[in-house]
Amino acid sequence: MIETIHCLYCDTENTLAQGQTDLNSISPNQTTTQSKCLNCGMPLPKCHPHSGTYRRRIFRYAFWPIALFCILMMIYLPR
Repeated sequence: MIETIHCLYCDTENTLAQGQTDLNSISPNQTTTQSKCLNCGMPLPKCHPHSGTYRRRIFRYAFWPIALFCILMMIYLPR
């Protein structure tokens, strides 16, 4: 799976592939996901506002209460 993560410090995109070799790993044969920015070397965030999973989670928590409120108001207001 290929994913791009924005660095919070230098605002560059880092492309991550599952199983890619981390340059900072202890063993050269160890394959993990990259945890540091290739440009500035700072740790990459696990949850960033640009990531798709973060946006879907926020949408889910905002959509259902608004939809429920609208349905309740459609039932309550015509009376």
